[in-house]
Amino acid sequence: EQHVAAFSITGDAFELPAGTLNWAAGYEYRKEKLDTRFDALRAAGLSSANATQPVKGDYDVNEVYAEINVPVLESVEIDAAYRYADYSTIGDVDSWKIGANWDIKTLDLRLRSTYSVANRAPNLAELYDPGSETFESFVDPCTDQGVAAGSTTQQNCISVGIPPGYDPGVNGQSAGGLQSGNPNLTEEEAETMTAGFVYQPTWFEGASLTVDYWDIEIKDAVELIDPQVKLQNCYGANNFPDNSFCNGITRGGSEINYVIKRLDFGLENIGKLETNGTDLEFNYITDSSVGTWHGTILGVWTDEFKRTISGIPDDDSEEPGYQEWKWNTR
Repeated sequence: EQHVAAFSITGDAFELPAGTLNWAAGYEYRKEKLDTRFDALRAAGLSSANATQPVKGDYDVNEVYAEINVPVLESVEIDAAYRYADYSTIGDVDSWKIGANWDIKTLDLRLRSTYSVANRAPNLAELYDPGSETFESFVDPCTDQGVAAGSTTQQNCISVGIPPGYDPGVNGQSAGGLQSGNPNLTEEEAETMTAGFVYQPTWFEGASLTVDYWDIEIKDAVELIDPQVKLQNCYGANNFPDNSFCNGITRGGSEINYVIKRLDFGLENIGKLETNGTDLEFNYITDSSVGTWHGTILGVWTDEFKRTISGIPDDDSEEPGYQEWKWNTR
């Protein structure tokens, strides 16, 4: 359920030697509510799926923004925008951009570039999902396979009573738990740079070519923490067991051979995404005696698509769905 109230105003500020300075400003209020329910069998885990709990939550946000378009020369414009948002969940965030356009009429060419910093607040499911049951396999970091002699990990394991050379047996290689959202999530922040041109040749009426290079980096991306990474970071930390990675890990005592009984994990601001590439678009439209013909060729070249989750890089650029070239022709 979403409620929106918005107000905006635009106008001409004053005349400059190269033209009129245009501006816009506005305010927006949004309130969003989420209420997802499951039947009793699904909630208890007695259907074909794991136990899943209802998700319920809401937030509201107040936003103000301003934009200007400044003609610097007859064929050069600079545009800038700023937006301030105050969320009831994550607090206040700032987004902004600055860009430039240069229309070179003698060459039938328009050059353009933009740099922006944008934010995405976590959505209601990411914040308030209480979790669904899951069952994970792992290598216990306190075993011979998971720990080096004399390491910080081994010292931390010994501090809770686990002896060197520990073998958890078959029952200590997996555990149930909840995969859930996280009410402590903060915003993702993206830095984006684009630069390109639009070419509309007068000698080839109806045709246009657009080429744009883009470079995007997302920091503090919301990602699901890997249970194995969670275990390693918990037991490998100097502030064990008081670091945040240890939350949700429940280990038994000597009576059950110190096995991990429960492993809860969820979403964290632990991701980073770096990608860059080039968009290409060719359009042609022409009239004939039997109608108007319109053709489009769209191409995307992805040079890099790399995720880093919990400090571990993963280059997806050659994986299915992230091909170097993609084409769409109409």
